Amino acid sequence: MSHQDPLLTAKEASTYCRMTVGQLAQLRYLGRGPDFLNPTPRTILYRQSTLDDWLNDSRRSKTASRA
Repeated sequence: MSHQDPLLTAKEASTYCRMTVGQLAQLRYLGRGPDFLNPTPRTILYRQSTLDDWLNDSRRSKTASRA
């Protein structure tokens, strides 16, 4: 694992993305959140670069609904 791309826990990822752990869990459940790693049934990890990509892909120039 590279130190340039740390793995973050769900709590760390939620802080990094400025959302609650519950919001991040809901996005995981709906399949709308960032890709994650699930090495054990109770462990969720995110690569920081994946979070950055996901946040960058969510950029919008208006608030109108996406078609």
